[in-house]
Amino acid sequence: AGYLGDDQNVASLMWFLENVWNAIRDSVPGLEFHVIGADASEALIATLSSYSDVVLHRDSGDRKMTELGLRVMVEPLLNEHHIEAKLVNAMVRGIPIATTREALTHSRLDSTDAVSVADSPAHMVLNLRRLLSEATLWQALSERSQRIGSALLAYHEVAHSMRRFLVQVES
Repeated sequence: AGYLGDDQNVASLMWFLENVWNAIRDSVPGLEFHVIGADASEALIATLSSYSDVVLHRDSGDRKMTELGLRVMVEPLLNEHHIEAKLVNAMVRGIPIATTREALTHSRLDSTDAVSVADSPAHMVLNLRRLLSEATLWQALSERSQRIGSALLAYHEVAHSMRRFLVQVES
């Protein structure tokens, strides 16, 4: 979920599709990957359309995530800035998050017990398979991530609003 007009967000999405998606969908038949985000380019829309099990939703609202009943959020966060805000926004939803070691290394959050962290594409496949099949793991990550995300949300929303304001002032 996120803004698909940003090259960094798209690069992480493409990393997931090229390095993880084929392996996870082969091991979990019937699985769908929902991409939620505004302002996708025509090239990205065409790429996503080439997958029969990838669905693009052209908005990024929380309501869409709730409507879809998402089981896991995938946030590789390999190329993005503001990683902390993205992790906190994902955690507060109470949907377990699969991310990369790089994301946590670049963030200043101590959230390793609240997210599923992968060191490689193969490790992410394994983590996703576990999250999709082990109810107790899913529940534990859901509760921990929501608790930590809720505690940090106000701080990160203020920081994110200030960054957006500064960008507008500088323009």
